Amino acid sequence: MVLDATGADAADMQRVAAEVGYSETAFLVPGAAAGAVDVRYFSPLGGGPVLRPRHDSLRHECRHAC
Repeated sequence: MVLDATGADAADMQRVAAEVGYSETAFLVPGAAAGAVDVRYFSPLGGGPVLRPRHDSLRHECRHAC
């Protein structure tokens, strides 16, 4: 998990996911609302972001811990 992927674009996230080599890597980026966090997942195999359901509990925890 990358706790602050601010400024990283999809290509950057894909490159990091490939370097890490896990089945998927999560990237936390600022959300649209003040204090909100969005989570983007990438696979090391490429093809763009992995579609995942919303993880409101993860967002809540990261907002308080990150």
